[in-house]
Amino acid sequence: MRKEAHLVALWGLVLRAVVLALVLAALIAGPRAGWGWAAGLIGAGLVVYAVARRPGRGDFTYAAASAIVIPDLLGFALAGLFAAFPVWATPDLGSGALHPSAWLMWPMALLSTSLLFIAWRSESFALRLTPEALEMTRGVACWHVPYAEISEVGPWRRDLPRWMRAVVPFLLASGRYGPAGAVMLARERRGIALRVRGHPDLIIETDSLHPAGSKLLKALSQRGIPGLPLSPARSGARAPAS
Repeated sequence: MRKEAHLVALWGLVLRAVVLALVLAALIAGPRAGWGWAAGLIGAGLVVYAVARRPGRGDFTYAAASAIVIPDLLGFALAGLFAAFPVWATPDLGSGALHPSAWLMWPMALLSTSLLFIAWRSESFALRLTPEALEMTRGVACWHVPYAEISEVGPWRRDLPRWMRAVVPFLLASGRYGPAGAVMLARERRGIALRVRGHPDLIIETDSLHPAGSKLLKALSQRGIPGLPLSPARSGARAPAS
């Protein structure tokens, strides 16, 4: 297996930083500069995002709407609103004292930017099956894995530790709604583990994978790689209608 740098994917992070800056500027300045101006600036940011986005291209990628665009839009909206609210609530910005809600809202804004990172990771993902090897890009890394080095493939699952879900009531009781909400919304992650001889397992998450993970397993089995079948729920495929 060979791993190389894939620095082209950094463009996706730069793009999201630019769009987020435009959204923040529009929302923070909106009450004073006018909401028409703010709406125009947000619209310009979304146009830049739509035109300049560069999704990965391969035999298998992640669905644009569910894995990339929706998390990005949620990240822009939540980060912008949480960052702007303390400014809106401050009657006199010239005094230098922000509204106390900044202590709660700004960490939540920072946490919301994780949605942009997740969307970028999904956008940068592309998996190609060449005649001799599997080639996968994700983030700033690119893997070249000859089929002969893959011993087997099988299901992979990961969830939060049980103790983290058990502390949710205590987080709510103490007023820490942001961390409590993040834990409550977190869901089990499913995917495929490629066991590569002499290297750590290579994990491919199958939620929102297009085509579905079951098709990837089938394609690998056709190349002589043994593996375990995935259920419809694990593969990302829809169950047949009754």
